[in-house]
Amino acid sequence: MVRRGESLYLQSNLHIDKGEAKMNEQSCARLEACRHRMISCLSLVFISCGMMLCVCQPASADILASGDVTPDVNTWDATTAGYVGYSSDATLTVDNGSDLLADTFMIARNSGVTGVATVTGTDSTVTCSGRLTAGHQGSGTLNITDGGAFSCKETRVGGSSVAGSTGVVNVNGVNSTWTSGYIQIGYEASNGTVNVTNNGTVTTASYVRVGSSAGSSGLLRVDGNGSSLTSTSTSGLYVGHNGDGTIQITNGGTVRNYGARIGSEVGATGAVTVDGAGSNWTMTGSSLYVGYNGTGTLTITNGGLVSVATTLTIDNSGAEQFYQYGHERRAGVVWRRR
Repeated sequence: MVRRGESLYLQSNLHIDKGEAKMNEQSCARLEACRHRMISCLSLVFISCGMMLCVCQPASADILASGDVTPDVNTWDATTAGYVGYSSDATLTVDNGSDLLADTFMIARNSGVTGVATVTGTDSTVTCSGRLTAGHQGSGTLNITDGGAFSCKETRVGGSSVAGSTGVVNVNGVNSTWTSGYIQIGYEASNGTVNVTNNGTVTTASYVRVGSSAGSSGLLRVDGNGSSLTSTSTSGLYVGHNGDGTIQITNGGTVRNYGARIGSEVGATGAVTVDGAGSNWTMTGSSLYVGYNGTGTLTITNGGLVSVATTLTIDNSGAEQFYQYGHERRAGVVWRRR
């Protein structure tokens, strides 16, 4: 007998057959955990005289889904097309060392929807073998905090032709990591923002485009000692590829990539600021163009450093060019394409 106010702890299979309730889930559940640790209950068996019995799936013990998370997060695996906010608002939290798998991972699928996904705590991970989209037609945010990790094959932060769609990725805290193939920040008509702060790290195995498409805008902030974005490939970093792109490297943040273009294509506008002692932007193997076919601005202030492995070109039309192996410019120098 379970009295009022008491909890029932299950260590084996449960079978109840009262006509409408029947389940055989391997259980390790507790009502207080369901309520206070916010475990997603598979079934509410009965409510009587203040007593409840809740059966939960052990694998999701520290995964909280609220709102329109599709499909049921307890069923996600490496083949799942997962949505956090499909037709209505939703939140998803992965914490306390939990692991979540998916094929594709989309936050805020439809217009007007707000979705927030959070991966937090040491050893908490989300792995998607396909694409991450933060903010498809709605407003989508991914938070990676306090040692959490997210990895995916490719990423769009803001990923739709619907005007006003927005995507945000925040990577914050020591050992908080985001690993991806290509990253597009601001795709089609969307707005995209990535914030890397407080020792957060981002690693990409392909190109990064900030302001990827015409009509899009993108912002990348890398702020604070130990905060970094690193590209491990020979693909480039494009700030204002076809749209408007901005990168801010401040307070000791670092960005490392093979080569870069600021203001890449006709009609694009790009701007990079490297500000503060220890703030560093390094081209490890190729050139930096400030104004390739578009409009580009590079500002270096207060002890910031930009290093270019091969050539620095300002205004690719030929109006003004610099060539020097291992070229470096330090604080107090501002280059503008005119």
